[in-house]
Amino acid sequence: MPPAVKQELIAGGKSQIGVQELESAAWLQIMEIKDSTKISLLYELDRGEAEVIILAQEQRTAEVIIDEKVARMQARILGLKVVGTLGLLLRAKNQGFIDEIRPLINKILEEGIYIHENIVRGIV
Repeated sequence: MPPAVKQELIAGGKSQIGVQELESAAWLQIMEIKDSTKISLLYELDRGEAEVIILAQEQRTAEVIIDEKVARMQARILGLKVVGTLGLLLRAKNQGFIDEIRPLINKILEEGIYIHENIVRGIV
């Protein structure tokens, strides 16, 4: 995860994820992008989305987690596979990492993140 996404997670949401929670996650690695000049090439994206795409290219990662429509399109144009938060939850359920998706979606909605009900119905 690039630093801009870390900052967005810490700053956003009602529960405000703490720095310690992010830094103590053994499965999560915060990585700086090498070429910050590329951010200006992705001018229509916020910094976190731009850093995700750039970091994926630098690390030769095939897939990224992005929810915003414009950023998803940009990532696809640049040859990256894209999965959203709900797609990631669906994978986790299908692979047995979680039992239910609905409680997690409810928590996301409680945090003030909008998800269209048709999308929720299609997944749950």
